Amino acid sequence: MKVWILSGTIDIGNEILNYDNVQQGLDIIKFIGRSRVSIQKSWNAVSINSIEKGEKLDFHKELRVPILSKDAVQVIQELIKDMAEILPLIHPDREYFVLNILNIIDCIDESKIQFTSYPTGTIKAYTKWEFKKEMVAGQHIFKATYHTVRDVPVDIIFVSDEFVEKVEKSKLKGFYFTEVWNG
Repeated sequence: MKVWILSGTIDIGNEILNYDNVQQGLDIIKFIGRSRVSIQKSWNAVSINSIEKGEKLDFHKELRVPILSKDAVQVIQELIKDMAEILPLIHPDREYFVLNILNIIDCIDESKIQFTSYPTGTIKAYTKWEFKKEMVAGQHIFKATYHTVRDVPVDIIFVSDEFVEKVEKSKLKGFYFTEVWNG
């Protein structure tokens, strides 16, 4: 079983998205992927646009929140249905959605991880990931809590082998995966 970090690609020639209203964008960044609580019922779709035309991507991360195309949603929706919610956005040419990850778990094996920290002791970055196998088994998309502050999620999206295989088999564009653990 492997765990991967999901990030996006930003390459010259690809479409780049932006918020129509900067304040709405900042509000989204504050809430998406930070809590296990659904925001589906209170969600008001936010308008985005393409500031760079180019190859259309199925996954965007340049707005600091994960954004999926309709094609990406169709591929992964069943796999992640109890782990995240998919919230609509407004775009003039294409259907896009924010991916709000609700599956935030205390799964870091603190006896084996390695990290760097600031002089204050606050974690700067994890340099070697180790997970509790029983906690990540069957988790296709998740965020981990810091091992020192159990209620605060690390701002990284983790995915399973099955997630990676589905995306790669479907030839979706814009997804970039880095293997960080093989347990």
